[in-house]
Amino acid sequence: MIRFLPILLICLAGLTGCKGSASFMFEGIPEYPNSDMTDSMLLKSGYYAEFQSSDSPDLILAFYNDHMRKEGWSLRLKSRELTDGPSTESLMLFKGNRDLIIDAYKFRDRTRIAVFMGGVHE
Repeated sequence: MIRFLPILLICLAGLTGCKGSASFMFEGIPEYPNSDMTDSMLLKSGYYAEFQSSDSPDLILAFYNDHMRKEGWSLRLKSRELTDGPSTESLMLFKGNRDLIIDAYKFRDRTRIAVFMGGVHE
């Protein structure tokens, strides 16, 4: 029952109008300071949120790398995928049985940020 408490709290926050607010935080994962939330959803296996910022992908991923490692998360992988379109920079971290993936890529004059927390292994 305690395992489902964070999910219950997120559902209650959604009902009370907290979605998209500047106070976003999911299990210690903060909203990037210079960003606007554009979407969020509770998934069966975790949580997903999207933000936009005028900062560079490098600056955004450095923020998350520093913050999450101070919170006890370990770096699994840092990558840059080069494609014909915008390159995507990614961080993959883990803490206990949880995985965290943060992607950042330029789109027009903004950087889009995708945050996924999930991967609970039993």
